[in-house]
Amino acid sequence: MQIAYLSDIGTRKKENQDFVGIFTNKNHYKLAVVADGVTSEKGGDVAAEMVVNNFGFGWRQTEIASIQAAKDWISEKAREENSRILEAGKRFDDLSKMATTMVLAVAIKDDVLVGNLGDSRAYIFNGKFLKQLSLDHSFGNELLKRGEVSQENVNSIPHHQSITRYFGLNAQTEMFFTVSKVANNDIIMLATDGLTKQVEEQDILRVIKSRHKSLSEMVAQLVNTANEQSGFDNVTILLMSQFKEDN
Repeated sequence: MQIAYLSDIGTRKKENQDFVGIFTNKNHYKLAVVADGVTSEKGGDVAAEMVVNNFGFGWRQTEIASIQAAKDWISEKAREENSRILEAGKRFDDLSKMATTMVLAVAIKDDVLVGNLGDSRAYIFNGKFLKQLSLDHSFGNELLKRGEVSQENVNSIPHHQSITRYFGLNAQTEMFFTVSKVANNDIIMLATDGLTKQVEEQDILRVIKSRHKSLSEMVAQLVNTANEQSGFDNVTILLMSQFKEDN
């Protein structure tokens, strides 16, 4: 499997509250995790690092070899990590509102499980099209699910991008999951909103279509594009491909 990732502070922030990691379990299956500390809250960077490292350490101890087992483990781990973050927030004043989003992917043979909490995103590129696999937990999407607004009008709703679900908010840790079949040369992308809210999807697609470039070159170009077009936020991007190489 080929993997490349990069996390950048951006041009306007004083600290990077994103965190990213790749971890391999005892059956040699990989877990990729990207987290974005909720930047309006104290301790967002700590929460992001905790979630990534604790998921990663736990994954390394497992012998999981199926998508269903991975989904069950991730769901339970999410509840555990959320409780840990809420408890730390109660114990330490400087972490009183620590919080983070998370998106992750597990690749097992020709299946990829994607899960997310918040608005960090996952996409798949099949050689032609870029498709979002994650679901933003946002105010606008909540209204859409309840049928209170149409797809055409959702972007005009005030605060439609405000996130409604993330680690450290409350006891709600129900993640969104999806499973996709992947061809060997497909690309899975995990990214924080420093990319997805700052760079148009067509510009992201233009970079990922550059097959003559390595994954590392693509990641670097995407980060540079985000900084050139905005730089307003931290940006973290992870790309995965060549899924059958190790199997």
